[in-house]
Amino acid sequence: MHLIYQTHSPFARTVLVFAHEAGLADRLRVQHQETSPTNRNDSVFAVNPLGKVPVLVLPDGEVILDSGAICDHLDTLSTIRLIPEHGGARRVALRLQALAHGSAMPASRCDGRPSDGLNRSATSRSPRE
Repeated sequence: MHLIYQTHSPFARTVLVFAHEAGLADRLRVQHQETSPTNRNDSVFAVNPLGKVPVLVLPDGEVILDSGAICDHLDTLSTIRLIPEHGGARRVALRLQALAHGSAMPASRCDGRPSDGLNRSATSRSPRE
């Protein structure tokens, strides 16, 4: 399997850590690709129309996008199940995964300015806003 990866991506790092924990890291060929919103990487766009990493390319050429989907696939290949298959335990694991992904994403505001990450109500705005 071919993992297209970037060290700066928390989502790509998640997949790599998951592969190690699942005992599958030796089955991955990891290829580092720089990606940036201001510098198009045609190699990444060739396999992911969003131009984002991580991307897992399976031996038959099938492409899996999104770190959650990649981890879910890797989990099916492992003898060590890290994601429960069904029920409440699976929902808890997926909820924790979603929270981790949400906290890894850069915060932004509706007006396009970067957020300081704080959730303030309209009545408690700081003077600079």
